[in-house]
Amino acid sequence: QMIGRPPRSTQSRSSAASDVYKRQIFMDINMPIMDGITATFILKQKMERKEIPKCPIIAVTASKSQEVEDKCGKVGMDDFMSKPCSKDDFEKMLSKWIPT
Repeated sequence: QMIGRPPRSTQSRSSAASDVYKRQIFMDINMPIMDGITATFILKQKMERKEIPKCPIIAVTASKSQEVEDKCGKVGMDDFMSKPCSKDDFEKMLSKWIPT
């Protein structure tokens, strides 16, 4: 089941800048092989070099420590969610980052 708003045609948007937020990345901090901090750092570099489109990256972690939240901010994560996350939590986050 999709959460959030249904996709809209790019042609109906008034500005190319709004295309930036067609997607969001929910990044788990504790992933195997490559952690979310490292993955975000790499993605943000690619966004800056315009190799990939910019989009918000939202940290998702079971940790509620300020240290983890600070690390997320340092690498450029745009927002932060603590697990467990409900459907309502995701809907609120999507509403925050999807332009109306």
